[in-house]
Amino acid sequence: MINIELDYFAIKCADGHLNECTNDVCKECNISLEDQRQSDDPYVESRTLLLNNVLSYIENSELEYKDLKKAIRKGIRTKHCYENEMEKVSEYISILSNELRFDIFYSINMTQEGIKLVETNQIINDINTFLIKLYVLLGEVTLFEPTKVFRNIHKRLLLTVIAYKESVVELIMSTIALNIEDAMKLKDISQVKLDNSAQELKILSNIFGARNIENVTDLFQNGELNLSAILGMVWQTSNEGTIEEKISDVCEQTSYYFRSILSRDKEHYSNDDLLKLSIYKYVGTIAFDDESFFRKVSIAYITYEKAFEKNNSLVCEFLSRYTAKYKYMFKKLSDLSIAIGFVFGHNPSSHVLMTNGMKWYKDLCEGIYRDSMIFLLLASCVDREKSFDIDELIEWTGFGDICGQFASLTNYKLNYFVEGVDSIIRHSEAHVDYDIDIDNQRVILRNRQKKTKTISTKEYSFDKFFDQINLLSETVYSSIAAFTVFLINNKYRIDNVDSYLAEDEVTNKSLGAYAVLGLYGIVIDQENENDSVMELSGVYIGEVEQFSFESILAVFAPLVQAKPHLTNVKLELRDQEDEKFGHIKVKSERTIF
Repeated sequence: MINIELDYFAIKCADGHLNECTNDVCKECNISLEDQRQSDDPYVESRTLLLNNVLSYIENSELEYKDLKKAIRKGIRTKHCYENEMEKVSEYISILSNELRFDIFYSINMTQEGIKLVETNQIINDINTFLIKLYVLLGEVTLFEPTKVFRNIHKRLLLTVIAYKESVVELIMSTIALNIEDAMKLKDISQVKLDNSAQELKILSNIFGARNIENVTDLFQNGELNLSAILGMVWQTSNEGTIEEKISDVCEQTSYYFRSILSRDKEHYSNDDLLKLSIYKYVGTIAFDDESFFRKVSIAYITYEKAFEKNNSLVCEFLSRYTAKYKYMFKKLSDLSIAIGFVFGHNPSSHVLMTNGMKWYKDLCEGIYRDSMIFLLLASCVDREKSFDIDELIEWTGFGDICGQFASLTNYKLNYFVEGVDSIIRHSEAHVDYDIDIDNQRVILRNRQKKTKTISTKEYSFDKFFDQINLLSETVYSSIAAFTVFLINNKYRIDNVDSYLAEDEVTNKSLGAYAVLGLYGIVIDQENENDSVMELSGVYIGEVEQFSFESILAVFAPLVQAKPHLTNVKLELRDQEDEKFGHIKVKSERTIF
């Protein structure tokens, strides 16, 4: 907590009440203080004089920053692009976390006696140095031109640096405020911004957390995979601390991220609840615009709650038949979250990004979109008092039908939940062939009939298709994130809600295997399985020369545990240029490289 000691020159009224020297009348008895009143507080003037260099630097730097933004808008200043954006963002995060620690503000004696102390004068010098580094960082981050992959991360980083800077400036201004009330108000605002900036910084650091993991032995507990440990380590910022501490930290950040809809007291939420939500926070931080994402989350959540209040028995009846689909979505979105995190986090080539992006887009369209929107459709029907049959809604409502209804329900703002769904996908129920043209940076989608006759074709530039992936992901994740919060918020009002939130052993072991592969920078993009053999194909996002096949042997244990019928598991790996560089076969009796 920030702790700055201040004092103000006081005067007494005729009845002996103490007042600030700039008061016109006594605040206690309203007696005039004109004879004693001063235009300025000499104690405030002393502090202002001591802080003169700091205040001048702030004023000049603010003007320079305004000029910089104006020069960027006019094209006078050019933004900088970096080949390794993740390294650059990590560097900026490190500066905020380490070089610009807020410790110097935690105890400053700015009283009349305190400003005479050598220690206080040294702190003022340190503050000036601190501000120079902070404004340099602000300028560098502002001049950073991110690619599509880092656009949202950059926006969050820039806003964090700005909030951090404002916190420092408001804290300094509190020391020269004209009265104690204004000083405390500025100090409190500064503390809130500082606390929020610290949480934002942790969230940003989590994006790159898995790169810090040096030992994955903690992922196995009593010979079995520990799902909570996986999520705790993947979403965490460093390799320090116990698994419990990592999980607690992730839960704290998740609670902060979803604070707008986590409406119950803190005690209501368990770590397991928040770990479920951490998956949506992780992808949201990387890929989504906060304003757009949380608008959709809020719309979906309010729709769910209104339906529950209008007809909770009908909603509960629906939920009792929906458990399997919810768990399916949770697994698919968990897999997708980890894949997105690792692909985004390893500065992939355009080929890798688009190849994986197309797979994600088709995964989202083929089943996940429909299943994630069924509850939203049902809730809107309840809210609109529209009759329906639950079984028919769950089993027979199609992808295109949902999109068509939502597009027309603008009064209920459900049109936002069609964002990212292209007509070529919608009209074909997502059965689309595609080509990726690396040379011309284009994605070609084809809607085909019986795989021979092309009905329609559409082309995207890589940038436009990337926007499409982000929008569709944001739409799907907002719906299911709101659904998860709805279940968690109402877990004591809905029978058998634990069946939704409870871990599914087989699903988690399969998820865990891909998650641990992700820890090594391997993204699985193909899976074929028959009665006894599973063949996996993946892309290694990293330097091939640094990869060790022996290091990933333990990853196959959860796969075999989850699917005991398998006697042969093969993993074939390609590099970022799509060239095969090796494979590993795990058989019941031996391992072959």
